[in-house]
Amino acid sequence: MAPVIPHWPRPSHSDLINVVDRPGDFTSGALSLVNLPAGSLFTRITTATPVGNHAYSSVQVSSNAHIELNSDLIYCNHSCAPSLIFDMARLEVRVVDDKPLIVGDPLTFFYPSSEWDMAQPFDCTCGAPMGVCKGRIAGAKHMTVADLDGYWLNEHIVRLLSEASLNAQANGSEKLVKPHGTIINSHAGFGVTSRELSGEMGGDTSLKVNGGPGVPRDDGGLRSV
Repeated sequence: MAPVIPHWPRPSHSDLINVVDRPGDFTSGALSLVNLPAGSLFTRITTATPVGNHAYSSVQVSSNAHIELNSDLIYCNHSCAPSLIFDMARLEVRVVDDKPLIVGDPLTFFYPSSEWDMAQPFDCTCGAPMGVCKGRIAGAKHMTVADLDGYWLNEHIVRLLSEASLNAQANGSEKLVKPHGTIINSHAGFGVTSRELSGEMGGDTSLKVNGGPGVPRDDGGLRSV
């Protein structure tokens, strides 16, 4: 797929995002212009429009719907050790809960936290420590529960994982979501754990969110132009 040509007024977030344009396709990125504490609001998503078919540039917002961001948020690339969470139910971007955001940090999020089956998979080179980088990134559908352990996931991804697990059990194949295994930790309704998916707990359990381990980098999983 061809890179997106920005059609929105730039910069769209001049007080938050420093877009780093690099030569070549899918090589640009974004750096933070602000210091923010862990778990705080980075920005709200206000310029999104729905799209009929998902693309490398779109973000999934439900089991079968996607949007285009139409802003410099598109330059927030993937990392297996992200600095941000894209909460598509609330249409907001937050700092991960386990570390603050510092001026100059790469602005990244964990693509499988929103994407089930990606239009343009890639081999990740995010630079996260050994054992943290997940390698091939194609969406949550293609990852094991161990791969997703510790990451914040959007509610529609949790729901799709639950459905896939039930289908796998009905077909007698290996479970995707194992009882008592942990996919994520939930907080104030932001997703649920696999214990909740297995029926052991209600969906209103409030635990600390884990935004994912490691140190964010901006040199892998490039989505932007």
